[in-house]
Amino acid sequence: MKFYYENVLLNQNKTAKTKVAWVADITEIEFNQNKKLYIFLCLDIHSNTIIAQTISQRVITSQATVKCLKKAINKRFVIVPKIRTIMHTDRGTQFSSQSYNSFINQFEQFIIPSMSRENTPTDNGVAE
Repeated sequence: MKFYYENVLLNQNKTAKTKVAWVADITEIEFNQNKKLYIFLCLDIHSNTIIAQTISQRVITSQATVKCLKKAINKRFVIVPKIRTIMHTDRGTQFSSQSYNSFINQFEQFIIPSMSRENTPTDNGVAE
C-alpha cells in the first residue's frame, strides 16, 4: 500500500523564515565500475541549510530516511511550534511507504506532509 499527500508547497520554493518548509530527496550517484552512492538530504528551503542527511553504498530504505528525519526533528524542535513545518518530498517509494506514513502520524504536531504531483519533478526542484 502506498501513501500520498497533497502538494501543500505548490512549487512555492520561497519562504519568509526558517522552519517553514523542508524538502527532501534521495539521489543516486554512479561512479566507475558500477559503484554507486546514495545520498538522502533534507533542506530548509529558506536558508538552504541541510537539516538531515545520510549517505550509503546501498539503496537508502524508508526506515533509514525516517530515522534520520526523527533525529532532525528531535534536534530542532525542543517545544511544539506554533506553525508546523511543511515536509515536502517526491512520490518515491521511501516517502510513500507505511514506515514514512507512520513517521508523519507520529510527528503531526511538528510537520505537515506534502508531496510533488505525480511525474512532476519540478514540484521538488529545490531538493532535486
